[in-house]
Amino acid sequence: MIRSAILAAVLFSAAGDPEREVGAFLAKYDAAHASGRVEDVVALLATTPANARAATEGWLREFFGSARVERRTSRVLGVRAAPEALGAYLEVDLRLAPAPGVKGGFARERRQHEFLLLRREGGDLRLARRLDFLPAVPLAADGDPAGCDACGWNVTPPAGWFAVPSSRASTGATDALTFVPSDGETTIDLLVRQAVDDWDPLRATRLDDDRVHRDAGSPPAFREILRRSRPRSDERLEAESEVSIPLGPGTEGRVLRRYLASGPILFAFVAYGAASKVDRIREDFASLFGSFEVKEDDRLPAERMDAILAAHQPGAQLAGHRFTYRGSSFRLDFAGPEAWKAIHLTAPGPFRVCYRCPTSRASIDAYASSRTPGWSSAESIVAELDGREEEIRKCGARSVTPVAPRAEVSLSGLAGPAYRTDLAWKDEDGAPVRERCLLIPLPDAAVFLRVFSPEDAFDLAAEAFESLLETLRLE
Repeated sequence: MIRSAILAAVLFSAAGDPEREVGAFLAKYDAAHASGRVEDVVALLATTPANARAATEGWLREFFGSARVERRTSRVLGVRAAPEALGAYLEVDLRLAPAPGVKGGFARERRQHEFLLLRREGGDLRLARRLDFLPAVPLAADGDPAGCDACGWNVTPPAGWFAVPSSRASTGATDALTFVPSDGETTIDLLVRQAVDDWDPLRATRLDDDRVHRDAGSPPAFREILRRSRPRSDERLEAESEVSIPLGPGTEGRVLRRYLASGPILFAFVAYGAASKVDRIREDFASLFGSFEVKEDDRLPAERMDAILAAHQPGAQLAGHRFTYRGSSFRLDFAGPEAWKAIHLTAPGPFRVCYRCPTSRASIDAYASSRTPGWSSAESIVAELDGREEEIRKCGARSVTPVAPRAEVSLSGLAGPAYRTDLAWKDEDGAPVRERCLLIPLPDAAVFLRVFSPEDAFDLAAEAFESLLETLRLE
């Protein structure tokens, strides 16, 4: 769990000018949402930076296309002032109804947390960037490090930058911090990820650069790699890269990476923005990475991991090969194959556990991700499965092909249905692989169980997977 200085550092008295300015802007911003007209909200956006405006406007139009805001109420948790900008950390209550023309759905209440970067234009505050954020406990003063006590890492933000604890689900990371400068032109992300095996940070930069090129739609001939290397260090396993990507019509984008691996834990620093703007923050990027430290202690590796899991995955427990999860909204348990190695991992969602086959590269994964209550309509299930296949392609899979049609299935340990997919594809080395996955929709979560294997070992791996499903109990 991230410990951050942001809220302790940024609180102003109720009579302070920044607080009043933000309150006046929010009155207009909330009312514009409740009007039901996206143009009323777009009118409150800052004209610069252009790329940030385009991204924020795109998000707003997509949001208004899927839901109608009947009521929006923002409460200020904290405000931070920086040159030419204010950062507002908000708790937002929404009442949403389906957008006109959207079939199905129902009115629902939702609470979310938002960071708004506000810049002055013509004497008024306007929205330059919007990010979801995780509310943090105020523990430190401004300028002190942010970090995770359980994991033992700390980092000190550059002067004049806003630190925003990011959603684990949206970043796919165990911990995530986004750093935003006052001009809003660029961002630096710190992402903490855990894998089953030890990380090769140089390979990780290559895979992530390949993905950002695919996401940006870069033609293969224009996927320019400016730099990729492994800095010499006797103490730390590091890698760095720099690539050029198309950011918009006539605009060159730039992605800088500095990765640090500590066994199965990867700390990824990523700067992103227009090339000319990224050039201006190179010193801040180097300063942020240079401030990073992982504290050493007397705990054994297993004790350290137990503390990390207790902080990040409360309610999840692996005892031998039996896994149990006891959460606030559902409970689950099952037993994995006895001959396989069981590994409990941190994850963006409530839990993740993996079983590795001793005789092949086959594995069984079980994990969950949180969802907005009421998400599991028939259309949402289809969109979830489509999105998952697209994610597989974005991770470098080639020739992704269904082996069998998607199917709704029943299991003795489930009160409701599950949805099965069977896919085949070729991995980055051209080797054929198979995957069978079950999606179990719950009111506010999605549970996934999957078996992945080289094609020639899939039948035996699938037998182990079916045996696990026979032990599955979910309530």
